Amino acid sequence: MDDARVLERHTVVMRGGRIVAVAPDAEARVPADARRVDGRGRWLVPGLVDMHVHLDGAGRERDLPLYLAHGVTTVRNLRGTPEHVALRARIARGELLGPTLLTSGPFVDRLPEATPAEQVVRDHRAAGYDVLKVHDREYAPERYRALARAARAAGMPLVGHVPVAVGVEAAVREGQRTLEHAEDLMQTFFAMQLDTARLPALVAAVRGGRACVVPTLVVFGTVARHLAEYPDLRGLMARPALRHVRPALRDAWAPERNPYVLRAHGRAAEAPAIAARLAAQNAFLHRIAGALHAGGVPVAAGSDAGVPHTIPGHALVEEVAQLRAAGLSPHDALRDAARAAAERLPRADEFAAIVPGLRADAVLLDLDPRADPGALADTARSRIVAMSFCEPR
Repeated sequence: MDDARVLERHTVVMRGGRIVAVAPDAEARVPADARRVDGRGRWLVPGLVDMHVHLDGAGRERDLPLYLAHGVTTVRNLRGTPEHVALRARIARGELLGPTLLTSGPFVDRLPEATPAEQVVRDHRAAGYDVLKVHDREYAPERYRALARAARAAGMPLVGHVPVAVGVEAAVREGQRTLEHAEDLMQTFFAMQLDTARLPALVAAVRGGRACVVPTLVVFGTVARHLAEYPDLRGLMARPALRHVRPALRDAWAPERNPYVLRAHGRAAEAPAIAARLAAQNAFLHRIAGALHAGGVPVAAGSDAGVPHTIPGHALVEEVAQLRAAGLSPHDALRDAARAAAERLPRADEFAAIVPGLRADAVLLDLDPRADPGALADTARSRIVAMSFCEPR
């Protein structure tokens, strides 16, 4: 994933969950007892990374194979509990089939104000969480700054939404590692004004820091499509991609339990105007993602899977398509779903590339993902070749 080139007629040797060799076919030394996978005419790409998921509710472990079925071999859960730390360990031990899991703890802005920021960071680290997640856009600036300082001192990444009173530039300056949701930026930086003239100012505010933006375009795009494509709401629940979603999650996504969609559709006369407004906002979110990428700001793929109608695994594939629609090249969109995402995670030097020494996280595709937008979506013919997992901590 260092550039768009293809290494043709190469053999990849994996052992013990690691890539041990990548060489031209004629030079590859393959052990006689190796299990061979015929990759002729196919494309091997690094396993995808979903930077923003929510593994919520009872039965959440049933969502894990859906990620693998769509080529997603690493996920970052951003609303965690001690159960997620235990789930991470079970995956690492091989007791559960699932992607490598990293997790935040509970939202830090919902903890008692009297708790010192240093104690918040210590408690999260002691509990085994990988990152600290800010969620509340109204988080007090002084509390945010104290938390950011404590996180930097402890070497624990701070991620999440940008509080309105803090602002994007200050959040980047304070060391926030990932800024979640282009929709969030539309609210905090643009105050919901679709002002393309301010896009360079946003790029300038983020560029130069260590921050990466995770736009999750698929979430808002899904809402906009729902209004346009499923006016009776029932069509939402008949989509083929929902057939593998666990029943409890499907029930939670029923239209009558989705107030936002109900409000929009409950006023039939206003539905066209609402749909037009959402379509304009959706187009602006794509402009945000495209401008950030073109301006040199790292962009990583995340799906927000777990929110209504955002299907685990499937939504990340949709997000790659959304990044392409935002103007990214096929190679760059794929890189944002693999290498660019991994570079913002712990132990980034261990995965998201087909390189000797790295984890054997790879997906074998029947279609060229550079030329065919449907290569990743064609999961019926895609296959997970090999996986390995972080060691238990």
